[in-house]
Amino acid sequence: MSGNHGEIMVVEVPMAEGDPLGATPDRQLVIIQIQTNTLADGKLLVGDKILSVNNRAPKNMREFYHLLNVAAREQDKAILRIRRDANKAKELDAHNLIPADRARYIQRRAGFLYKLVSITYQKGQKLGLSIKQRRNHVLVSSAKPNTLSARVFEVMDQILDIDGQPVTDTGVTENAIKEGFRQRQFFTAIIARPTTAEARQQVEEELNRRSRTQQQQAVPEEAPSVRMAKDVYEIVKREIERLNANKAYQEESIVAKPGTKHPKRPNINERPQELQIASDIEDESGLVHIGLIHSRPTQTN
Repeated sequence: MSGNHGEIMVVEVPMAEGDPLGATPDRQLVIIQIQTNTLADGKLLVGDKILSVNNRAPKNMREFYHLLNVAAREQDKAILRIRRDANKAKELDAHNLIPADRARYIQRRAGFLYKLVSITYQKGQKLGLSIKQRRNHVLVSSAKPNTLSARVFEVMDQILDIDGQPVTDTGVTENAIKEGFRQRQFFTAIIARPTTAEARQQVEEELNRRSRTQQQQAVPEEAPSVRMAKDVYEIVKREIERLNANKAYQEESIVAKPGTKHPKRPNINERPQELQIASDIEDESGLVHIGLIHSRPTQTN
């Protein structure tokens, strides 16, 4: 059967429960990517529109994958009713064609469409592109309407390279774009666009996650002497509790108070005494006595 928008076909795909189809549809359920050596390879084509799965029409991608799982579990096969448009397939293939020398740097992930895009400089037109760096990913956070970027980029696109140069941070990306405009009046980019609900959720979480720099700026730095290290704090805390528990202990100042007739004078005993200081070791039986250490004044010439 054929019509104005392509030929209606039925494709039978044997599959067991848990087997991936290997075909990625967009939100309109048009196949935009097929992975080699998968169930869909050789049976579906880029540009095929999914109409039904085992006589049930999916409304969205999530329902499409759910129907596939049901078909595999109950019938060991999925009967796909599709509309095949040869012109649409050629358009998508040409649009997504990536040169081999640039494709070798791509680490493909399930749920992403990989595309080669280009933007040509136009006088008076703003680029309108905002990007963020999350880990080693450069992600599009905004493509303002009525700008050059709005025609090509979408929010959550990951920019993989600019003019064949792999990019993993925003600084390199911005410089590469400027250099492309300066030298050739245009630049090309390879992007990874999430097309499944799981992939979009993954990228959205990345975008919403604050960068390490933002986290550091959110907490003002403290001077080293303001806060004690945690282990030191615990030692001091236990020592204070021990002293407070000792009823015989009384603080006695050696500093004379104003108006004292016979102020106390400190008695300096130069004979070394051995004192045990507090430690963070609960069982002190394992401590080793190392004796007294006498220091001698250093002579200078």
